[in-house]
Amino acid sequence: MSCVAEIQQALAEARAHTLRLFAEADDADFRRQIHPDFSPVGWHVGHIGVTESYWILQQCKGEPSLSAVYDRLFTPTDNPKPNRVHLPARAEILAYLHTVRERVLAFLERADCGSSHPLLKDASIFKMLIQHEEQHTETILLILHLLAATRYDSSPSPVSGEGRGEGLLLQNDMVLVPAGLFLMGSNQTADTLDNERPQQVVFVKEFLLDRYPVTNQDFLQFVMGGGYHDRSCWSPEGWQWREQNAIEHPLYWRKQLGGHWLEVGLRHPRPLTLQHPVMCVSWYEADAYARFVGKRLPTEEEWEKAASWDLESYRKRPYPWGADPPNASTAHYDAHSDGTAPVGRHPAGSSPYGCQDMSGNVWEWTSTWFHPYPGFAAYPYEGYSVPYFDQRHRVLKGGSWATHRHVLRPTFRNWYYPWVREIFAGFRCAYPLPRATTGDAPTVAMYEQSEQPVTMDPLHSVDGRLRLKIPVELRSRFREDVAAGLRHVQKAIPPKYFYDQQGSQLFEQICQQPEYYLTRTEAAILAERAADILDEVGECTIVELGSGSAVKTRLLLDECQRRRHHMRYVPIDISASMLEATARSLTADYPHLYIDALATDYLNGLAALPNSQVRLVLFLGSNLGNFTSGEQAQLFGHLASSLQAGDHLLLGLDLRKPVDILESAYNDAAGVTAAFNLNLLQRLNRELQAGFDLSTFSHLAFYNQQVHQIEMHLRSNIAQEVTIAELDLQISFHAGETIHTEISRKFDPAEISAQLALYGFEPRALWTDAREWFLVCLFRFTGRAISER
Repeated sequence: MSCVAEIQQALAEARAHTLRLFAEADDADFRRQIHPDFSPVGWHVGHIGVTESYWILQQCKGEPSLSAVYDRLFTPTDNPKPNRVHLPARAEILAYLHTVRERVLAFLERADCGSSHPLLKDASIFKMLIQHEEQHTETILLILHLLAATRYDSSPSPVSGEGRGEGLLLQNDMVLVPAGLFLMGSNQTADTLDNERPQQVVFVKEFLLDRYPVTNQDFLQFVMGGGYHDRSCWSPEGWQWREQNAIEHPLYWRKQLGGHWLEVGLRHPRPLTLQHPVMCVSWYEADAYARFVGKRLPTEEEWEKAASWDLESYRKRPYPWGADPPNASTAHYDAHSDGTAPVGRHPAGSSPYGCQDMSGNVWEWTSTWFHPYPGFAAYPYEGYSVPYFDQRHRVLKGGSWATHRHVLRPTFRNWYYPWVREIFAGFRCAYPLPRATTGDAPTVAMYEQSEQPVTMDPLHSVDGRLRLKIPVELRSRFREDVAAGLRHVQKAIPPKYFYDQQGSQLFEQICQQPEYYLTRTEAAILAERAADILDEVGECTIVELGSGSAVKTRLLLDECQRRRHHMRYVPIDISASMLEATARSLTADYPHLYIDALATDYLNGLAALPNSQVRLVLFLGSNLGNFTSGEQAQLFGHLASSLQAGDHLLLGLDLRKPVDILESAYNDAAGVTAAFNLNLLQRLNRELQAGFDLSTFSHLAFYNQQVHQIEMHLRSNIAQEVTIAELDLQISFHAGETIHTEISRKFDPAEISAQLALYGFEPRALWTDAREWFLVCLFRFTGRAISER
């Protein structure tokens, strides 16, 4: 079906539903304001027409307004709610609606969905208007429900029967949603509304969530158990609201003589159906129930992850069950009946974690205030979302039995004041798990160590608390790596060889440069979160890959000392001189610290780890960025083979950001990074009797946007030949040729989380700075590796 044909069909479906509901309101009811917060049915119908006319006929087609009177009457900002009872005749509103639609359809016939016009591109304004009308028809339904309740209350009649279930009453157990990153929101501009965008990476801690929405049976226990009169269950604002409005039960519940309950439906009253979700309760009531049962409402992030994030594929599902549009087997929606359906009726609509009824049936309150996502941009005008970013509206998710299919997506955000109970809203409860759940976690021996144990020579001992070991073959590997790298078409030297004594000192200076934000940003995060990290990990041996001066590590050691933990530290660094200096400094400053220092590269260091209690492996400074994707996979494999279930990994990651910020960090004005890069040639001259003239080489660092990485090179400014005597090697350079010395990849957190999951690591916490430039992630090694699919 073409884009235009799809829009035509959706417009027709939405309009047919609007007209059916309009016909249900008699002449008195169509202009009656049944509730101060909701306009009359007739006003909603006129507003649908005026909105369509404004955006299509005026903004896209360039026509003048069809009626200035209608524009004022049916525009919310121009006409206060109390005045909206003064409406034209029903027939006149319908005629206006018909005229607008005819002109819109005529324009649509000639519309180009591939247009660059900001409103017409991908038919985005038409899709927004379809959803706009569908939302207003749901509002018309709730107004008709209010009218039905008013008629019943004015002339109540008994309804026979007690509260009843439909089939076997289900136990509302809870499902586990593991900790981890997920993609929240959407970047699909044409199909979503502005407050759903842009998509963001969000970390959610492990939690439990009700499998089903809270049912009438569940909520009846709250009512009968005195929940409405137990002040301890209510927030102060909620209790004040309950007292002032004498709230005793959900909006449409009525208690009959004999103690039985009935529920006033859209078209008739009926005995309370126990297995249906409770509906038409305020946020205050939902929050009070959650407190009553010792739980809480989920955050919006928790709800959306549980509804849409597929942990196995690390992809976001368009709907809880997958990519297929909703149908009668997956969801209860589109006003196919006069109200809710029993929970658990649609198992085919289960979310990745086993939650049901997350699309349709009832909107679900969350604990989150409606707010803009980082990078929010209003579309097509500020008035749709921006006025409600006021910290006074709570987010609802999921849709209801009256919601239409175009709105029925996990990213959609509804919002209302917490006291509103007229909408078709229910809820489900969450329960936090502050620490990992325990259980059998057999280690999977699928990562064989690829190298023989490294021969280590003990070098020094300080009061029995410091052991420094250096592999005897370290120097020979340096020679081999340099010789092999300089013979490549793209000459290269591994970046681990930057760190001789002079290089390590220069790197410490780099970390102090104003352009180099990485170190101070990461340190600020660690300073703020050291207690949180050790709360999660507990007493442990700290292992650090690339320890350097261990300035940031001291933040964790300070916290360990404060807690009087047994303190053991295993720094692994390629620079033996830096390692010894750091280790001696630490043993002097921490009298109860034991150090096993390993002067080697990361992979060999992991293979030589001493046995110990639970280990926390630090890989900070975004040093992972110096690894290619293949080297990264090798490192993750070595980690998996070296660690035990229950060990943790603390990973520092530099995030993607504007090019000018990134390139400045690697081209500081003081020239320290340039000196650091050129020192690699000086090291070759000193240790391998090379003949590099440093004045003929220059530092080059730039950001490669295609692969999201800084690339560092040493560029030969002239054509020349260089001899490396100890390698019996002569290397030719043409002018402009480079030696590739380092990459520094910039990360997407979700990608790293997905890759680490393959090796048995589960995210436990994520922290970032206010600018979201740098990320510190804590992972727990489960011992269970996920096979690649």
